[in-house]
Amino acid sequence: MNSLLDQFVSECRDLIETSSRALLALETDTENPAQINELFRAIHTIKGASGLFDFKPLTSCVHAGEDLLDAVRAGDVAFNSGIADLLLEMLDRLVEWLDSIEDSETLPSDAQEISAALSTRLRDYISDGAGVNDADDTSQQTEVAAPWPDDIPVLEGAETGLSLITYTPGETTFFAGGDPLRTVLAAPGLLWMQVVQPDDWPDVDQLDPFMLKIGFRLVSSATVPDLEKHFSYDIDDVSIERIAATDGPSAIEQLADDILQSQAALLATPQTGVAAENIQKSAADVVARVGRNLNVSDDAVGDLDATIADVRGEPAGNDPAPVDKPQVAEPEKQPAAAPAKQRSSGYLRVDSDRIDALMNLAGELIVAKNAMPFLARKAENIEDGRELVREIKMQHNTINRIAEELQAAIMQIRMVPVGSVLSRFNRLVRDMSRKLGKDIRYVVDGEDTEADKAIVDELSDPIVHLIRNSIDHGIEDPTERAEADKPKQGTIRVSAFNKDDSVVIEITDDGKGIAVDKVVKKALERGLIDAERVNAMSANEKLQLIFLPGLSTKEEVSDLSGRGVGMDVVASMVRRLGGQISIDSEPGLGARVTLSLPLSMAVQQLMMVEVGDGLYGVPVDSVVESQKISPVSIRRHRDAEMVLLRDRLIPLVRMRDLFQCDAQDDPETLSVMVVDVNGHESGLVVDRFHPGVDAIVKPMSGVLANYDCYSGTALLGDGSILLALNLREIVECQYH
Repeated sequence: MNSLLDQFVSECRDLIETSSRALLALETDTENPAQINELFRAIHTIKGASGLFDFKPLTSCVHAGEDLLDAVRAGDVAFNSGIADLLLEMLDRLVEWLDSIEDSETLPSDAQEISAALSTRLRDYISDGAGVNDADDTSQQTEVAAPWPDDIPVLEGAETGLSLITYTPGETTFFAGGDPLRTVLAAPGLLWMQVVQPDDWPDVDQLDPFMLKIGFRLVSSATVPDLEKHFSYDIDDVSIERIAATDGPSAIEQLADDILQSQAALLATPQTGVAAENIQKSAADVVARVGRNLNVSDDAVGDLDATIADVRGEPAGNDPAPVDKPQVAEPEKQPAAAPAKQRSSGYLRVDSDRIDALMNLAGELIVAKNAMPFLARKAENIEDGRELVREIKMQHNTINRIAEELQAAIMQIRMVPVGSVLSRFNRLVRDMSRKLGKDIRYVVDGEDTEADKAIVDELSDPIVHLIRNSIDHGIEDPTERAEADKPKQGTIRVSAFNKDDSVVIEITDDGKGIAVDKVVKKALERGLIDAERVNAMSANEKLQLIFLPGLSTKEEVSDLSGRGVGMDVVASMVRRLGGQISIDSEPGLGARVTLSLPLSMAVQQLMMVEVGDGLYGVPVDSVVESQKISPVSIRRHRDAEMVLLRDRLIPLVRMRDLFQCDAQDDPETLSVMVVDVNGHESGLVVDRFHPGVDAIVKPMSGVLANYDCYSGTALLGDGSILLALNLREIVECQYH
């Protein structure tokens, strides 16, 4: 896909998001002029941009939506939920078509049919809302008209009246993106057009081809309201009046006479050789065509003078047959399309200050790099190696500082607001609550909170699952809420904020909450956990069982929930991103799901540990402390090894046993790294500790991709490979 088309798709997706937000806001405040104008501007921009490409069904459909919004903006049509539904359906179609353009650079084969039907439904609202009817149109056609101008040929329909338009666009129209000629040629009912030249043309050396000097006069059979709508963006440069003629030749006769006269003038132009032959052949062909279409006598056809005389002396008695417009069969009306899955954009909008900071750091890095050859030459002549080592270390410190600042600057460029994802779920809440007969308000806090673009792009799917669960499982219907002395309108609130080096997303609802006993019962029934483990759990730990695969408290399976995959899928996606998830609930008051995700997936801080012959990385954020303990301090509880540290009983995980390393002699002390996994501490028994390192962790590939105990690999400075550990899987593998 070429860069221009790629940019068009990306910008249209952003404009569709803007349009959806404005539409949903208008449903609660139908007369908000700011939202109406924002919506109109977004749709108008999509229409204008699509005109650069040959996607006529898309352009036509958006144009119809723009006309409807223009009528709403003018107050001719009252905005209502029906209009909102139809415009949202149009936006859904646009998303589908953009997906097709992105995949194949073409629209789907049924785009023209869908566009025609949808455009008709959109414009039906204009007719209904504006109160225009056939009687009104007739009155427009039969109102008192001005006399027919002498310099305009009498056209078909002149007896009953036509519209004369004088269009004088401003000199700077081209700079505003206007195309006056295209506007004139696309005028409805166009019968005749004339270019109006200025009274005085500037000298050739002073002529600016980009400054418009001409105007237009045109005659149309369309009504004044239709013409005003067509010229709505240039209405200040247009005057429209009705004109009529009582007698004169028919339009087709006048047109034929004009054509034949032009051919006569062309033949009279001095020409020789091939040019003369070509002109004569062309004129003969035109005369024959005109004659045949006007039923001129056979003797006159082919002779210019005879044909002109025949046209003037024996006017055709029959009007030309009207040209039928191609009719597009309207397909069977389909329900509004489901919100399409959002594709992540390949573009980033970056503040210029962040780019400037990156450029400055790049300059410093070049300066530091240029110092290295000087050090190399100095090394050739130096006798005292200590001085060289000192200068190399100094230069390394400089490069290290620049590299760290460069990394931070690049991270800032990749940071985008989470609101770009969170705000789009207004539509999901609206459609699902209507389907279930519930009244639900969707609120977003902390839209400006920033996170890495890769994290933000991945947020969509887990949050969709959580919001669907809140709508279906959590929020009660209005009657049930009224019986519980709660407001009939439920609320789903999504909050985002930064905490330490993480971004936290909380999804809260004020529904009926989660019945912990019911969760435990389902887990036991399905054999997902045994009774002994349940008895040892706290109430909060029992609540976390809802993340077990295959568990659902919904008694009936619907198209929204009940299959026992939602919460497990959410937990898996969050953990794959290196984050954590937890849930809290109070019966009758609601539930809150908390997602804690790293700000970035690019660079991670890892503590290195050695087990057997391998080096492994543990995320610094998960490390609580590192200790040397005596083997005699280890206690056994229910076949598990534990150690008491600062009044905390810490279960141990022997990494050598887990990785099936060769047995070693009993050491005098054990190296234990205490880590926090989902709020529970465990001690990893390793051979020895190593310093921490900043590493770019790449996902596992090949055979190792099937081993869940590893989250990825990183390349160290000496070329060796570091395996990053998935602590959750390691702890579960040890105990479960």
